[in-house]
Amino acid sequence: MTLSKQKARAIIIDDLEYRWLVKQSGDEPALDLEVFVQTAENPGQTIFTQIEHGKIVSISPRFVREFILYALDRGWQPYQKGKITYYEFAPSKLTN
Repeated sequence: MTLSKQKARAIIIDDLEYRWLVKQSGDEPALDLEVFVQTAENPGQTIFTQIEHGKIVSISPRFVREFILYALDRGWQPYQKGKITYYEFAPSKLTN
């Protein structure tokens, strides 16, 4: 899965540029959100997390930065090819 350059946003962490995208999932009216992240150049493995409706006020660059660091700490290798990987992530300081 390659994230669209037109729809994805960029974030730089430790001199490495990533792209991230938020999509809605689930059934209306309570839509969950999915956050996808990969490197901007030569993307390898894409990671994602799902946010339950009402758990997070907004998905901000701060949230995405924390998610990327969380995944890296747990062994994500962003340039390694592989299937999309799910990480359960919801930092308490960003929740309602």
